[in-house]
Amino acid sequence: MIGLNRRHPGRLLAIPVLLLFTVLTACSGAGGQAPSSTPTPSAAAAVTVNSQPRSVVASGGELRLPVGGFGDQWNPLHADADADTRLITSTLLPRLFNDDGTGNPSPNPDYLSAVNATGDNPQVVTYTLNPGAVWGDGKAISAADFIADWQACNGQNVSFKCADTKGMAEVASVKQGSTAQQVVVTYRGAYDDWPSTFNTLLPAAGVKDPETFNDGWKSLTKVSDWTAGPFQVDRLDDREGLLTEKPNAEWWGDQPKLAQLTFRRFAAKDRINALKQNRIDAVDLTADSSKSAEISKIANCEVREASVPGGTSQFVATRRSLANYGAFGKSSVIWPDVGYLPPTS
Repeated sequence: MIGLNRRHPGRLLAIPVLLLFTVLTACSGAGGQAPSSTPTPSAAAAVTVNSQPRSVVASGGELRLPVGGFGDQWNPLHADADADTRLITSTLLPRLFNDDGTGNPSPNPDYLSAVNATGDNPQVVTYTLNPGAVWGDGKAISAADFIADWQACNGQNVSFKCADTKGMAEVASVKQGSTAQQVVVTYRGAYDDWPSTFNTLLPAAGVKDPETFNDGWKSLTKVSDWTAGPFQVDRLDDREGLLTEKPNAEWWGDQPKLAQLTFRRFAAKDRINALKQNRIDAVDLTADSSKSAEISKIANCEVREASVPGGTSQFVATRRSLANYGAFGKSSVIWPDVGYLPPTS
């Protein structure tokens, strides 16, 4: 894996993936439409997420995740976007960098062909975009999108209700390079956390003015032209409390292993029971890790743990056969790789 050194931004370095983990409880099997018998994880599996190579993950199956609800703000850069919005849109929108678990971001090749950061007074970052990366309307992801996002969230126009302007405010200019697929970002000085500035990218059409930025993302089913992720929205039924996603038919990267992602509304107090009843496949227990003891009584489940910034831990209960998903801590979910291990003979 290739990572970027924030302290020496012009330097590329190889980084091993180091994941701190503890298995608290374990059981067998799978949920959703996954295989029903007990898989045997590889010896190299990192049980924070049951890390597995794509080659051993089965194609098909459904991952069912709980959310608190479906609001009316699906712009993840907006001040009103909540954790559920950011989770759901992470499957639909570009993430330019993936964190590897050690605090070092790596360029996501689905969107970036190359990144070159030089200097510190000023610091200049040049992005070369994957020419195959396109928005839902077929338009190529380009420098125009970076420019529009920066103009919306650099703090200069308070009519854009941005959740955070810190990184964008450090940028002096964003310009197209030699082609529309090259972006030159010049900072006011040195900025160690520069990979986070454009990590979630939105299309220029979706942020072109305050009205579009603030109100144009009210309906998730009407912004398909503005998405560019491995999944796409299939159905949203707020009355039923259900959102389903299917693999994006126009996706240019590795095809998702899952056949379906399902987000279902559950109150936090009801989620462990939903796991017991085989209605969902994962529950975040970080807010009350004492609930981990209950998971040992649920067939086909385990609790996965990862360290997070600040020296604390994240705990997530999942189906045991679920691969590449769980307690991510300082690492990023790679949605096309999430799936289930096949049943053992």
